[in-house]
Amino acid sequence: MHTLKVVSLLLALSLAAVEPAFSQTHKQGQPLTARNLISLLKGSGTASAGPATSEGVAKGLAKTKIYQFASADYPGATYSTIFDRNVSTAVGTFEFSSLDQAFTLKGQTYAILTVPGSIASLIGGINTSGEMVGGYGDLSNNVHAFIDNAGVFTTFDFPGGSGTIALEINDSGEIVGQYDDAASNLHGFLNNGGIFTQIDFPGTTAGTSASGINSSGEIELLA
Repeated sequence: MHTLKVVSLLLALSLAAVEPAFSQTHKQGQPLTARNLISLLKGSGTASAGPATSEGVAKGLAKTKIYQFASADYPGATYSTIFDRNVSTAVGTFEFSSLDQAFTLKGQTYAILTVPGSIASLIGGINTSGEMVGGYGDLSNNVHAFIDNAGVFTTFDFPGGSGTIALEINDSGEIVGQYDDAASNLHGFLNNGGIFTQIDFPGTTAGTSASGINSSGEIELLA
């Protein structure tokens, strides 16, 4: 996919088990397909009681977990989306004048992340130390992945691929995301210190996106 739609349509993220959790707004009428919508579901946001026991019947059901929600709408934006957060900072993208722009939210302070050479961008993930990864569209409508380490930007593309977007980085610096091959087939990838590994869910015909990676190196896939 060589258009900026791969940037501007990455809209959905559910951040559960985070208190407070950030809400999001998304535009209506957009197609919900694996090629233009990354749905990074990291939790259901609900709590359920276990099976009743004699003790449970006597004492009542377990209390339902209560979540607190806070808005994360970039001021003046058409929509805003949070993709990830660490202890202090939430990251994502917002739309203004029909183009997406990466931003951070720390406390109540919003800040635009200007990716060099970009006309549209998003931040897909942030780790504990504040390293951020994402994707951006350049002036030629090509999409590349980037790493931001304390303001120092490094861009990369999956070897031989196009439309590369980084979606998550763990505390070891391992990065996962997605890219298109020459036939416009979607694949997930792992970038471990510049060593790239293609990731495909067995048997899928819709393509694969590597949407998350934890500190143990376990990778979440959307297929």
